Amino acid sequence: MKIKLTILFCGFLLIFACSEDFVLTEPWKDIPVVYGLINRVDSAQYIRVEKLFVDEDIPAVEMAKVADSIYYQNVKVSLINLNSKKEVELLKVDGTSEGYVRNPGPFVQVPNFLYKLKTTQLPMSGGDSILLKIDRGDGKALITSRIQLVRDFDFTSPPSTNREVQFKPEFPQTFSWQKPKSSQIFDFDIIVVVQETNTVSGSVLIKPLRWVLKKGDLANSVTVGGLQFYNFLKENLVVDPALKREVLRLDFMVRAGGPEVYDFNTIVNANTGITASQEIPRYSNMSEGFGLFSSIHRTERSFGISLETKSLLKTVDQTRLLGF
Repeated sequence: MKIKLTILFCGFLLIFACSEDFVLTEPWKDIPVVYGLINRVDSAQYIRVEKLFVDEDIPAVEMAKVADSIYYQNVKVSLINLNSKKEVELLKVDGTSEGYVRNPGPFVQVPNFLYKLKTTQLPMSGGDSILLKIDRGDGKALITSRIQLVRDFDFTSPPSTNREVQFKPEFPQTFSWQKPKSSQIFDFDIIVVVQETNTVSGSVLIKPLRWVLKKGDLANSVTVGGLQFYNFLKENLVVDPALKREVLRLDFMVRAGGPEVYDFNTIVNANTGITASQEIPRYSNMSEGFGLFSSIHRTERSFGISLETKSLLKTVDQTRLLGF
């Protein structure tokens, strides 16, 4: 029997999605698909556990809309902190009710089962070894995956003594952070928090603008051109004579992913471009089946902007009409 399956493997926390086609040349067997990213500073952790499905008579797109086809009925999902020897079984919840709506696609939307752990139930520290254990409830071997949590890290530039950031049009500057051994891939954003006051109505609006400077990159630094800050504001704000604006603060945020996230991205991106073949490579760090289990961690710092930067906002061509 030769059956072609298509899996859509969707992340609900950060951002990973890929489609995979492959061929089974043997009778049907149970193939689990697992996804989870542990972020120990979040209030709760979620793991998605599903299964591949196959039927010679029913199209895959029809089976995908039947909950029994993609969900295990009696599965038990547990996390174990191997450092503290504590084990906790996760609670089965509906992701939609938890605020994680499933992306539109071929799979059934309701129910949207996830397995949840309140972080307080399983204290975790950077560098801890975490074991994911899945019992399908049918006597088959346990599905497992072991990871090391991303360690704490901090910014190296600007230094901890700085309270303000200055953007000079003629000078680029570099922002950087530590690179923990347990992390190999980074995102870096600056949230520019702008206050808009309507001088006609008197209404005040706080507007956070996300400035994405690095996404899925190996380097632990980024160099920003002198005018990039002013160009960013020009692109994200409209000229309105009734508005008075002020930059309240800049929130620097770095997200670091574990080595499994790096490996996942490397394999998925390895077969792209003009020389790519039609077969999409697959990544998994599960003992059986397919899936990504890893950890992420973030560090944040807030800064004001210097008096010189505030003055430049009023005079440079990019922002002088924006009411700063």
